[in-house]
Amino acid sequence: MLPIVDTTRRSRSKRSTPAPQALTLAELRRLRGLTQVEAAAGAGMDQSELSKAERRADHRLSTLRRYVEALGGELEVFARFGSKRVRLKEV
Repeated sequence: MLPIVDTTRRSRSKRSTPAPQALTLAELRRLRGLTQVEAAAGAGMDQSELSKAERRADHRLSTLRRYVEALGGELEVFARFGSKRVRLKEV
């Protein structure tokens, strides 16, 4: 199963928060234990569409959201400005 990293802010102690793991979409899907066919069905696309999405370098947020939700997750988008992070919300 995929190790989930808690990225919530902790008290201002000297503990550091580990950086989230960087994965490709295919690696994430395999760690979740799903085939392309299973993930595609959950995302409302066919296997060939999902395969193309996994190889694509530039993604639409709507496609990423569908993909992540099909794996049982929730997509969050953040912008970083120096040491400040802002979570971007859906419109």
